[in-house]
Amino acid sequence: VPSLVPRRDLTNAIGLMSAGQNMTRVVGPSIAGIVIGTLGVGETFLVQAVAIAIAFALVLRVVLPPREGSASGSRGVFDGVRLMIARPDLRGLFLLAAIPMFFAFPYIGFLNVFARDIFRIGAQGLGILMAVSGCGAVVGSLLVASRQSIQGAGKILILTTVFYGFVVSIVAFSTHLWLSLPLMFLGSLLGSAFMGANNVLLQHSVQDEIRGRVMGAYMLTWGLMPLGALPMGLVADRFGVQVAVAGGAIISTVLTAVLGLASPAVRDI
Repeated sequence: VPSLVPRRDLTNAIGLMSAGQNMTRVVGPSIAGIVIGTLGVGETFLVQAVAIAIAFALVLRVVLPPREGSASGSRGVFDGVRLMIARPDLRGLFLLAAIPMFFAFPYIGFLNVFARDIFRIGAQGLGILMAVSGCGAVVGSLLVASRQSIQGAGKILILTTVFYGFVVSIVAFSTHLWLSLPLMFLGSLLGSAFMGANNVLLQHSVQDEIRGRVMGAYMLTWGLMPLGALPMGLVADRFGVQVAVAGGAIISTVLTAVLGLASPAVRDI
């Protein structure tokens, strides 16, 4: 994205890209349901493969401006990790993404348990939960895209990250569907907003020559969500899914609040 748009439009471009990705969480299941009902499950995967091929063909048509050579593969990622360790602002942004990704975000994978055991709404209700979460994520992405400046964004990012964990902890203990739906919408809005804003601030904080290496290291945070699902699942198996999700969300809230207080480099962005 930074290679395709001027730096002044980077925030808007990243926000719109994130909104498009989150829109698939709303539209995708609906289309899949129609195709499954009309053609069948196997044919649905075939339609998905064709859609991916079309997307790949469209990406190939994008012409990037020439750039200087840079480190590739694992070397580039390790360079990015070293840069993040060396700079307090990058280190703080990385941790603000990593902590909720490991402790709070895995709750999304347990929505089927909430639908079945807590709300007792079955597979159809699970689709509603996923759609509400997707709508919140789209709104959060659009809020990021609407910002014209990153001035003061550090404090907003910290508050958004802290409140995300707080909202998820409330969702965990709610047993009323119509209370949980707006809370899930708000939680997804906050989660999408802080991840999008974090991405924007990282890309604004580095020069073009090292951006690829830093973002390569930043993408490691996405691997923390399936890793975090393992301990959350173990706790859920022993104490119940509500305790597991709430515990992870509370840990995320406390750690991100402490990190925000201890990271003036992020607060001052």
